[in-house]
Amino acid sequence: MDNSARHESQTSIVVHDKYLLSMWDSNSQRICGKRVALGLFSVESFNSNKRDEHQVARLLAEKVVPTLRDIIQNNEKTLRANLKEVSDELEQVRNDPLYKSISLAEAPTSEYRIVVDQKGAWPLVNLFIRSFVLIDMITSELKALHQLGSIDFSTYKKREKKYAKPMWQAMTQIEDLVKAYHQKRKAISQIATNGGKHDQAANR
Repeated sequence: MDNSARHESQTSIVVHDKYLLSMWDSNSQRICGKRVALGLFSVESFNSNKRDEHQVARLLAEKVVPTLRDIIQNNEKTLRANLKEVSDELEQVRNDPLYKSISLAEAPTSEYRIVVDQKGAWPLVNLFIRSFVLIDMITSELKALHQLGSIDFSTYKKREKKYAKPMWQAMTQIEDLVKAYHQKRKAISQIATNGGKHDQAANR
């Protein structure tokens, strides 16, 4: 399989700043998008598992999935509002007659592909990675404001961090909820297993 065919079979997004790469996959931070996506996949896989031996895990997943969806959608709503704020500011700067009278050289751009593992291509995971697209758009707009001279580099990076803060908070909430789900699932499974052993011993 060539690279183009492999990309078509995987969920992926293209971002334009290494800041997004560090948010997605990092060994130096407690949390990152890739680990959160894998956690969402694990819950969704139990939610769709119809095997009798996974009934408890499925029922628990059915309860937690709506909350996970709410966290992701609320985060997306906040990021959309942040994007509009920055986009409106950039539009105002670009409409300034002074800028319109100047032919500005285009700044070089970079592209980085973030690939979600094939097993992670589930609805909740796909909903989650949309937020990375929004952050990439916000970062690109901030970078444009900096390149136009409207804000300095320090302000650009501070605002980038500020606008990404809701994403970090959402990822932390998701990770904590997924962790609690698996702890509860394992505890109930252990009780059921021990109960079965006691019943077998009593019937001997």
